[in-house]
Amino acid sequence: MRRRKLGIAPFNTAVVWVAWTKKMDALLGTAPDPVIAAQLRIPAPSVGTRRRKLGIAQVGNAVVKWTAEMDALLGTASDGTIASQLGCIPETVGERRHKLRIARFSTAALTWTKQREALLGTDTDPAIAKKLDLSPGQVRLRRQSLGIPTAKPHPEALKKIIARSGALPVPSQSRATTSTGRQFLIDQPHVQRARTEFADTEDMALTAYLERELAEVYSKSLHPPSCPYCRSRRTILQQKPHGCHPLPRFACRTCKQNFNRVAGTPLFRLRAAKLPLFIRLLSQQIPYNVAARRLGVSIDAIQNWAKKFRIWLLQLDPTGKWEKKVRLGIKARPHIRCPRCGVDGEKYLNGYMPNGERRLCCPACGTAFGISDAERLAQEAVRLEVFHDPGKAALDTETSDS
Repeated sequence: MRRRKLGIAPFNTAVVWVAWTKKMDALLGTAPDPVIAAQLRIPAPSVGTRRRKLGIAQVGNAVVKWTAEMDALLGTASDGTIASQLGCIPETVGERRHKLRIARFSTAALTWTKQREALLGTDTDPAIAKKLDLSPGQVRLRRQSLGIPTAKPHPEALKKIIARSGALPVPSQSRATTSTGRQFLIDQPHVQRARTEFADTEDMALTAYLERELAEVYSKSLHPPSCPYCRSRRTILQQKPHGCHPLPRFACRTCKQNFNRVAGTPLFRLRAAKLPLFIRLLSQQIPYNVAARRLGVSIDAIQNWAKKFRIWLLQLDPTGKWEKKVRLGIKARPHIRCPRCGVDGEKYLNGYMPNGERRLCCPACGTAFGISDAERLAQEAVRLEVFHDPGKAALDTETSDS
């Protein structure tokens, strides 16, 4: 009870860490947690935990004033379908249905009309089930009982497809670069396994570039730079470095502002002692929580530093050459045509093959296959696309403001 009052998630829950943005927070409470979770592509418990932390009430938990028209809908469709129509959660509909002793919607309560039966066999069972608000199993049983063949036969077994294909060449095109120019290692996992560490994927060129820029920003040179506020060159040395202020301070004769070299940059007020270690993690293909654990800081700090450094890299080089090398906290997902069902699009990473390469899973047919087999049978290289970029919203805001 104490844990529930404090809004703490139970042990072994499906809550995962999510880099929440202002746009994501604005969605909380506008729809039931499962709807928002599906829209943001994160687990529903993570949405509920964030919503309770901000003190936002769930829209489906509001008291529903039931009318005769609303009661007439109970039992005519699934609780989830009726809940989406009434703007509440399925549990609310289920409680009302139990109170009125109305049976749950099932195949026995379904009356197959000639119009519904005419749709059988015109499309795949899942597509027809979606039109009729039924499960694919209900449609499949009715179609088989009437002896109607399916519109799309079950795809051939993957083993037979591989055996029949023979020795097809594997495309040599690189699969590491996304459409935005950001490069990833497809064999690198997104989630850390027990007693394992992520491989070192540091981009030495980006680290060296940031080391030079940091050395210039935190330089103790007494030569006055231009004013970061008015860009005037009429600046003078105001204070030499000492114990309380390790960086020299300058004064602008034009706008009368005092500043140091960090002022006017996104690095202002960041902990300088941790930054040399942090820039080595910017190009690493690891999540925020791993970087936070390595540096001994909070995840919020890592999220803030990554956002500030990506903005700073775009200020230093507006072409985005160096910002595209940042991979910290960003996740990519492979895209390729399924060698079994032929559906092109996003595939999920699902463990490893016996030879050690990553295994892909097609969400359309559920088939799992290796990357090499997919590329060889589809005669195209796997394409990587970013599906999780926690700093994209901040970069879009910075770009629009500039």
